[in-house]
Amino acid sequence: MAEKTEFILVEQTDNVFEISFLTDELTESAEDEFVSMSSLLFFQSRNHIQVDLSSLSFVPFSFLLRLLNLAKDLRAKKRVLVLVGIPYSQFHFLDRFQLQKVLFETESGFYRSLKDVDYPKEESLS
Repeated sequence: MAEKTEFILVEQTDNVFEISFLTDELTESAEDEFVSMSSLLFFQSRNHIQVDLSSLSFVPFSFLLRLLNLAKDLRAKKRVLVLVGIPYSQFHFLDRFQLQKVLFETESGFYRSLKDVDYPKEESLS
């Protein structure tokens, strides 16, 4: 199944539905489309969900909270939400409050999805 809508593309591989954004910014209609598609996948399948955020130039905090709620609901059903291409600021937020445990079954899965991204290193103040 590969379903292409106006703002997102959904593909199925093995036991994972991969959701990719076709636009570079997250508008309200794109977010509504994501919510309806993720709800459909949540209720009508038993597969894991992978969201590719690499095409988005900015991920709003409200959308990140929506993803965390989806991850929590998936974990209750013994499924996993995988984020690919998450920006450094959101990665730092998840790491700071130890929220990656909500998103990923194992820590290696989280870092495996981020291995191709080269984040700048923070400089020390000393």
